[in-house]
Amino acid sequence: MVYETMAIRKRVTIYAVAKQAGVSPATVSKVLNNAHDVSEAARTTVQSVIAATGFVPREQQGRPNVLCVVIEQLPGHALDFGTYVGATLEGVTTYTREAGLELAIISNLGESADPLRDLRRRRAGAVLALRVGDGATWPSTVAAAGIPTLALHSDQHLLHCDESSVGALAARHLSSCGYRRVALLAAPPGNTAAEERIRGFESAWTGPRPIIRWSDPHHDARSFGSETCRRLLDDVHRPDAIFATDFGVAQGVLHGAWSLGITVGPELGVLSSDDYPEAEWTAPPLSTVGWSNTRVGALAAEQLHTCMRGDTPKRLLVPAEINPRASTLRPD
Repeated sequence: MVYETMAIRKRVTIYAVAKQAGVSPATVSKVLNNAHDVSEAARTTVQSVIAATGFVPREQQGRPNVLCVVIEQLPGHALDFGTYVGATLEGVTTYTREAGLELAIISNLGESADPLRDLRRRRAGAVLALRVGDGATWPSTVAAAGIPTLALHSDQHLLHCDESSVGALAARHLSSCGYRRVALLAAPPGNTAAEERIRGFESAWTGPRPIIRWSDPHHDARSFGSETCRRLLDDVHRPDAIFATDFGVAQGVLHGAWSLGITVGPELGVLSSDDYPEAEWTAPPLSTVGWSNTRVGALAAEQLHTCMRGDTPKRLLVPAEINPRASTLRPD
């Protein structure tokens, strides 16, 4: 069957396609969304009309201008906009506002029956994942469909944050401050960033073998830091410094030391990954190693925006930096 091609000077609507195909607009929508409750005959007819008329769904007209940020919920935790997510989103929103992009935030895209369809409905021009669940396959599916995708801190093809260098820099800083017996407090096993930071620390540390403690997956970071700190400091072979791979854990360590009357800095060095503005306002101010997640968020948004324009961005390396403050300063 041959279908009449509609005048191209007039935008083809879903209603015009439905009329020429002899079906309802709802059936056309189902075909577009690859629904299963459409007969093969109707599907073939609708697809032929779409091809003949050049119909383009509204959500696909023009270059998509929406950057979608995906935040996966962690097992046993409600979705939160805590330090990491909040700081990263601050950088993303600052860039998108200045660049004139729209921003959409999605929770748990991995639980969707059709993640690609959900993103297309939002006219996603690119996707930035702040958290990706273990074994998630949707990022590769979305990228294969031609939507630029970046899973922050795990996908390094656009933005490389060298996590092992964070650990190595932490080891060198604590050593230069004169600390010798060090404990490493890390996020749950399986956290790629934490594991790389631990490996980087061990590769650069020249002192006695460090104590390593991993948190339980369902343990609050601050509670883990405080409780573990108290247990370590009660031991006869207690450490003289603690490096935390998570900022919340480091906050807990400060609380644990305070509860025991330990003076942070002279008696116990405390060093945290990630530099957040709050680090300057803890008591004492907290030494940090890593990078500003606000800056990382802005850089990630800029890289994806370059892809949205059809250009190929150069891979960026985000170097780790040390920010020494009173929590690792010992008296001469």
